[in-house]
Amino acid sequence: MLVSHKYKFIFLKSVKTGSTSTYIFFLPYCLPKEKSEKYDCTKLKNSRNQTGIYEEGMVGLIRKDKSKRQHVTASKVKNILDNIDSNIWENYFKFSIVRNPFDLLVSLYFYKKNLILNPLIEKFIIFENPKNLEEHKENFSKFLNNLHFFKLKNGNPESYSFYKIKNKYICDYFIKYENLKEGIEYVCKKCNIENYNLENLKYFRSNSKPINFKYENMYRDMYDDKTKELVYDLYKEDFEKFDYKF
Repeated sequence: MLVSHKYKFIFLKSVKTGSTSTYIFFLPYCLPKEKSEKYDCTKLKNSRNQTGIYEEGMVGLIRKDKSKRQHVTASKVKNILDNIDSNIWENYFKFSIVRNPFDLLVSLYFYKKNLILNPLIEKFIIFENPKNLEEHKENFSKFLNNLHFFKLKNGNPESYSFYKIKNKYICDYFIKYENLKEGIEYVCKKCNIENYNLENLKYFRSNSKPINFKYENMYRDMYDDKTKELVYDLYKEDFEKFDYKF
């Protein structure tokens, strides 16, 4: 999460949506001047070093065990801010990022080493280093079936928790991953950020797909009719709200 008191925005960081790149882009607008002037948006590790609460805003969350989190659920962010001043949540511009669920889940599958999922799922997913598309499809099908089983058992997909509270969308604006730069520019104008430079938008954590997988065909080759149904059932609310299609 990011909170800027000067520009009055709250960024809710979702999963596998270009959110790390967006987080790093907007982070300096939440920092004291002396820190923002030294901040280097081209280095991923610099964003982790800025976590904290400042007079100018909030950057991520430091938990009781001293671990640092950039992904914080919307309800948690609201609780934190309401304890400071309830006007912040009510009046600041809240935004997050969404992505076509078909594309999102293929990306999440390839990002298997850092999956942000229910821990119950992980022990049921066996990744055997597939060597070709057919092996990937078989493995991907297992991944989706386990994801579907546990997520429906425990409620909505975990990604919903970053931009929904009590099953309601709570953001004023959703950037679409497919139009990331345009969405970021809209937020900058909406929040009266005049000194932004889209050249500072760098892409992080986007190289998790193996070299032998031709992702230029996008996500479509990974699916069959059954797996498409699983994804639609998991994300049907996003499909309807954001008009995503296969």
